[in-house]
Amino acid sequence: MFTSLVFTCTAYTFILFQAWKARLTGYEEATKLFQTADDPKNPEFSKYLGLIKKFVIDSNAVAQEKGLEATLAYVENAAAAGK
Repeated sequence: MFTSLVFTCTAYTFILFQAWKARLTGYEEATKLFQTADDPKNPEFSKYLGLIKKFVIDSNAVAQEKGLEATLAYVENAAAAGK
């Protein structure tokens, strides 16, 4: 079941999942998205603005580590991060 979801869900959707492995996938995909976005004002960044706190306080340590990596990529690349 999980593998069939991989092809239909976005990083944003995975981050909202209850299963930590799904959130882990979401954080990894979000990191790639943040690192490859060519415009700091890309609307994709604003979509994740309200979720950044969730990245950092994830209840699973492995997922939290990937969430921290995604947060760093967000802060380095998003205009909304307010450097």
